[in-house]
Amino acid sequence: MNPYDMIKAERARQIAKGYDAAHDEQHEDGELAAAAAAFAAVESKKSFCARQLWPFDGFDLSMENPTLNNLTKAGALIVAEMERVMRRDSMNAEIVSERSIEDIDRVNIELADERERAAIANAGLNQAVRMISEGDDHIRALLDILDRTGGFTSPADQETIRKARQAVARG
Repeated sequence: MNPYDMIKAERARQIAKGYDAAHDEQHEDGELAAAAAAFAAVESKKSFCARQLWPFDGFDLSMENPTLNNLTKAGALIVAEMERVMRRDSMNAEIVSERSIEDIDRVNIELADERERAAIANAGLNQAVRMISEGDDHIRALLDILDRTGGFTSPADQETIRKARQAVARG
């Protein structure tokens, strides 16, 4: 059996024993990677590090396990940690995507509201200009209403209303 198949078989054995995705999700602080490092350290000249690396209660790494067994367990634990990280990243991407869609919807609603206000303001400005040109005495009231309702949202609108007020003042 080649090393990849050995790791795959070990991971399947771990899952069958209950060390599945649900179990792995409980280990968010790199414990699976640390356990893998401990199994690998047993096989190094620094095997004394294995005890410090072991993240779980009770140190049960056997120095008597054949080298390939410990390295295979280390590989399977690395795979488990990689799968856990990929699931987490995938969930984060979905959350970001959902938030992005919500943000886009919110902005679209705000833009529609802004367009509606601008259209009302524009209609009011057109009416004001018409009234000025006709010399209507009610222009001041209309300008005040538009001003109070926040109908003037752009600097161009504000400039137009300023000019309209000046024209009314000149009479």
